[in-house]
Amino acid sequence: MRPEKRLAVKEIKQKLEACGSFVLADYVGLTVEEMNGLRNILSGNSVNFMVVKNRLFNITAKELGIEGLEKHLKGPTAVAFLGKDVAAGAKILVDFNKKTGKLELKAGILDEKLMDHMEIKTLAELPSREVLLGIVAGTIQAPIASFARVLNAKLSSVVYAINAIREKKVKLN
Repeated sequence: MRPEKRLAVKEIKQKLEACGSFVLADYVGLTVEEMNGLRNILSGNSVNFMVVKNRLFNITAKELGIEGLEKHLKGPTAVAFLGKDVAAGAKILVDFNKKTGKLELKAGILDEKLMDHMEIKTLAELPSREVLLGIVAGTIQAPIASFARVLNAKLSSVVYAINAIREKKVKLN
């Protein structure tokens, strides 16, 4: 393998190891302007998007133990290396495809599991990481808040009872 190809494989390998999840897409028909716009949107969400050579990407994937991509590595291929919020990255890709019709999602890997284009679309429908964390926090907080309200009501009842007794004693004296 030529040195420049080894360098390309090394770069792909570093990005795959850093993110762990990615989506492969066919970008035929995208103009340079559209491609740059998509890259800008994705980079704002910690997603790196680059065109790859199928053979080099396949070599890299096999080195990392990723299997099953061969049939998806045909024709022009770009890869979106998803950041922490994989659902947000997938959503951007799916929405961009809906808007332009020029980005065909091929396959992807999420937590070492091969996903087809339909699973990627399903992933895109999930709320963002922040929203999911908010839902979890709200779910955890709700019983605690209810418990605090019950305790507050009981304490208020005790305070009202003590206050009533005190007022009664004041009237008697």
